[in-house]
Amino acid sequence: PPSTKSFFPMGQTVDLDVRLLPGNHLLDLSDMSARRTWPLRNTIRKVSTAKSAPVIAKIAARLRNIVQGWIAADDVVLPLDASAGSRILLAAAGDKRDDLAQITVLQPGNDEDRKHHAMAQKMALAGGVTVIPLTRENAIATLGGDRPQRIERKRFFWLRTSSAMRIRTQDAYAIDALQPAQHVVLNAAGLDALQGGWQAGSTKPKPIRASLSAEITAMLGFKPEKSVRAAVEKDYTNWKSTLPKTLQDAAEDFIRIELHEPPKAVITLGHAEHVHASPFSDRLVIELALKLPFSLRSSPKFAESLIEALDPALAGLPYDAPLMEPAAAE
Repeated sequence: PPSTKSFFPMGQTVDLDVRLLPGNHLLDLSDMSARRTWPLRNTIRKVSTAKSAPVIAKIAARLRNIVQGWIAADDVVLPLDASAGSRILLAAAGDKRDDLAQITVLQPGNDEDRKHHAMAQKMALAGGVTVIPLTRENAIATLGGDRPQRIERKRFFWLRTSSAMRIRTQDAYAIDALQPAQHVVLNAAGLDALQGGWQAGSTKPKPIRASLSAEITAMLGFKPEKSVRAAVEKDYTNWKSTLPKTLQDAAEDFIRIELHEPPKAVITLGHAEHVHASPFSDRLVIELALKLPFSLRSSPKFAESLIEALDPALAGLPYDAPLMEPAAAE
C-alpha cells in the first residue's frame, strides 16, 4: 500500500546510527542484535469459516477487556470517524462509554470531513454518547502564529521519532494536538494488518505469491530496483528465518504486523501531549485473528462480526453517508 513508502520497514532511519527493532523483538545488549521474543512456537491453528464464530467471540471479549481496563485506569479519549476501527473501539467501550474523558469528532471542513462527521454522529446516536467537535481552524491555531514555534515543534517531532517517519501535514499534526494533554488516545492501529489488506482503494485484498521476490515487494510496498533489493534482501531473509518453521508460510502476516506497523506507530511518539494506544496490537488478539481464513479476515464481515459480538446496536450502520448539497441562498 502507498503508506508503506513513507517509512523504512527493515528498521532503517535517516539517522545513520539509529535502527528500529522489529515488532516482537528485544535488543540483545551483548552483541546489539535483535532477538525474537514471540512467537517462538506455532500456537496459530487455522479454523474454517464455519468454525470462526467462537474465535471472533474470543477476540471481541479480549478487545472489551483491554479497552474497558484502560478506561477504568486512566483518562481515555476516543476519536470517532467513519472507519470500522472507530466503531469497534466504541463498541468495545460498552457500558464504560460514560467514563471516557472525551469522545471527539472532526467537524466538517471538506467533503471527507463531512462524511466522517455524518457517520460519527450516527454512531454516537446509536451508542448513546455525546461527541466534542474539533475543527481544522482551531487545530492550526494551536500551533501559534509564529514560524519559530512551528519549527520547534517539528524539530521535537523529528527528535522523538529519529526521523523514521515523514512529518504529518501541518493541519493533521495540529488536529492531533487538540486531543487533551496527558490522556490516552485510542486508535485502531494494527487492525488493517490483521485484516490482511495488501491492495489500496477498492481492489480486493489477495494473498501474495509464495516467493522471495513477491515478499520483498510486499514488504517494501513497491517493486524495488535491483540495488534496493540487494540492500534489503539479507535483512529480510534473516528476519524471516527467526519465525518458527511452521509459520514460514505466514510470513506475509508478520510482514504487516512486525515490519509495517511498528514504524508507522513511531509517528505517535512525535506528539508529547498524550499517549496513543491500540488494543489491536495485543498478542492474543493477533494470534486469534490469524487463526481465521484470509477470505474472512479481509472481508467487511470480519469487522461487522466483531461489532455484532461487542454491541449489536452499532452493527449494520452504513460506512458512507450521502452528502447534502448546501441550500441555495434566497
